Amino acid sequence: MKNLIIIGVIVIIALILLGIAFIGQKSGEVSHSSNNWNGTWKSELYTLSIKQSGSVISGNYEPDNISSSDPGVLAGTLSAEGKAFSGVWTESGPLNLVMSEDGMSYSGIGAVRPEGGRNPSETYKTGGKRVGNVSGPHNTWSGNWNSTRTNQTFTQNGTVVTGSYQPWSNINDEPGTFEGTVSEDGKTVSGKWTESGNFNFVLSEDGSVFNGTYSIFLQKTDDSDSWNATRLH
Repeated sequence: MKNLIIIGVIVIIALILLGIAFIGQKSGEVSHSSNNWNGTWKSELYTLSIKQSGSVISGNYEPDNISSSDPGVLAGTLSAEGKAFSGVWTESGPLNLVMSEDGMSYSGIGAVRPEGGRNPSETYKTGGKRVGNVSGPHNTWSGNWNSTRTNQTFTQNGTVVTGSYQPWSNINDEPGTFEGTVSEDGKTVSGKWTESGNFNFVLSEDGSVFNGTYSIFLQKTDDSDSWNATRLH
C-alpha cells in the first residue's frame, strides 16, 4: 500500500511538472496564424501591399506621385505578439512599424540612408491606414479547388486574391491566371482572368464550394457562363 501511495504521489508531481512545462511553452510560442498584416495599406505618400507568412513580412509599395518618388519593396520580421514589424524598404532604409489594437492602422519610424552610405542619417515618422477590412485568420479563399473542367489554386492576401487554373488532361484548353478583389464580407471575389475575361465567384456559408460566372470579354457583357468548384483543402 505504501508503494502505491508513493507511486501515486510521483505520478501527480510528474503531471504537475508537465502542465507547467506546457504552459511555459505556450506562453513563449510565437503565433502568427492570423496573418493580420496581410492586405493593402495607404500612407500619406504611398500605397503598400503587404503579405505576411507567419513571422515574415514581404511586400511592395507604390508612390502616389511617381515623378517624385520611386516604387520599391519591403521585407522584415514581426515581434512575438505580431504587432511590431522591423525591417527595411529599398527606397530609404530601416523601418519599424507598430499596428494599432484594432488592426486598422499603423505608426512607426523610418530612417534614410545617404546615397552611397551604410548608416542612416535621418529619421522620420510614418503612419498609414488599412484599405478594407482585416482579412480572416485563414484567408478563406486560399486553397485548391476542383471544378468539372479545371483545378484552381487561390492565394488570398488581405482583400486581394490571385491564382491560377489548370485544365484536366482530357480537356482541350489552356491554363490561365486569376486576379480579383474580395468583398467586405469576404464572401465574393470579382476580377479578371487570362486568357481574357471577367469573373464573379460567391463562397458558400461553410466555405467548401463557390458558385459563380465568367465571361470571355473584359468589357461588361450579358454573355456569361457558370464556373463552380469544390474546395480540396
